[in-house]
Formats: sequence, C-alpha cells, structure tokens
Amino acid sequence: MILKKYLYSPRNMFTGVISSSLTIVKSLIRRKYGFEKSITLNYPIEQYHYSDRLMGMPELVLNEKGKSLCTSCDLCVQICPTKCLELKGEVGKEPKLFSLSLSDCIFCGHCEVVCPDKAITMGNNHMLTGHKEEVLRLDFSEWKKLSSRQ
Repeated sequence: MILKKYLYSPRNMFTGVISSSLTIVKSLIRRKYGFEKSITLNYPIEQYHYSDRLMGMPELVLNEKGKSLCTSCDLCVQICPTKCLELKGEVGKEPKLFSLSLSDCIFCGHCEVVCPDKAITMGNNHMLTGHKEEVLRLDFSEWKKLSSRQ
C-alpha cells in the first residue's frame, strides 16, 4: 500500500503517537473506575455462560436401567454432514458399536432431529479438549458414561 507523502512527516507521526497514547490512557481509566467492563475472564475460576439455546455435545438418552434408547436404525449416521457418527448393530436392538468423533462433530443437531426413538439429544457441554484425536473419539460405553453424568 502506498501512503501519501505528508503522512511520513515527523509532525504527523508525532500526533499519531500522542493520539493513540491518549486512547490507551482513557481506556485504562474507564476500566479502573468501572465505566467500562473488562471482557477478560479469570479462567477457570470464572467461566463464560453460553446461551441455553446453544447446542453442545450430542448425548445418548438412557432409560432407567442405563440402557440406550437407540435401536440401530442408522438414520443419524446417514444425515450427519461430517460423518462423525459410526454405528453397527441389528435394527431394533441396542447397537454393538456406536461411536462419536468429537473432533469432527459440528454440533448441528441433525442427529437429534432425525432420531425416531429420541435416543440422541444435544447437551450443554461446550468445553471439549484433548491432546490427541483418539481422546476425542468416544466409543459406545464411554459415550453412555458421559451421558449418564450430565
């Protein structure tokens, strides 16, 4: 980008430094005396409250005996735009293999909408981290444990 020649003059550079310094000082004074709220949180003591309408991690719905309501219909796997779900089992029975890749999931909620048995629901868990991709891949038993804790 080519700037006008007058912008390189010492006078204009000096006024730029002064005006930016004044802006910083004004902002510091506003925050110090409560006129402006800081947006930085002291994590993990303070945590950001997400809207209740924001969908989190998909969770399995379990019955009172701790079994999944899933009947292996495979509709959630077919509709998933990122192919983060994997399901194997006989139709009408609890699946033998049902896994979720959290690194691929975009929390769109299509799986919840299409499930005829209401076996998947979108939870409130938004804080998902892991050092390896294998940690973010939940098999059926791990996914059931996480869903029962919520």
